[in-house]
Amino acid sequence: STAFFRLRPTIEQLRSSVYEHDARHLVITGGEPVLQQEGILMLLQSFWSKYSNCPKVTLETNGIVQASRELLSHVHLLSVSPKLHEKTDTSALLEYICAAHENDAKVQIKLVVSNATELDAAILLLDKATVRGSRVLDKEHCFIHPEWGTYGTRFSDEMMEEIIGSGYRLGYQQHKTWKLL
Repeated sequence: STAFFRLRPTIEQLRSSVYEHDARHLVITGGEPVLQQEGILMLLQSFWSKYSNCPKVTLETNGIVQASRELLSHVHLLSVSPKLHEKTDTSALLEYICAAHENDAKVQIKLVVSNATELDAAILLLDKATVRGSRVLDKEHCFIHPEWGTYGTRFSDEMMEEIIGSGYRLGYQQHKTWKLL
């Protein structure tokens, strides 16, 4: 089951909810969670200080703000999802990926592209990230998503073929197609 809070919960309320529902995996997302990294770090440290059976933690970020090494040390999977037109400094993104690897976090990258130029830049960035350093960013954890606002449900066959042919995974922002009644 899922617990939802309408008001700002305390760290103790969050921690209690995770254990009450026997959560084995905690996904931290929404807006840009790394902007709240001090509070997130306090929450994660509270798990490790009080319980021996801690849930795995995924931190979803757009990659614009880098998480501290201390925060990364509590993360099992760093899921970075920048929009390339918003993130122009790809060298900083590569450093972020390396920092996560140095802290033993697995990295998943989801690049959102709006046009053919961004697709080319995404493939080039992923090519650099999959061969950088002594550790390899596994291609199976590299996704390229056509940006919903540009393509909706109609992105070209050529674009899909180029993504698949690159060896990276074609992602689809399925959550943006759902309509709630």
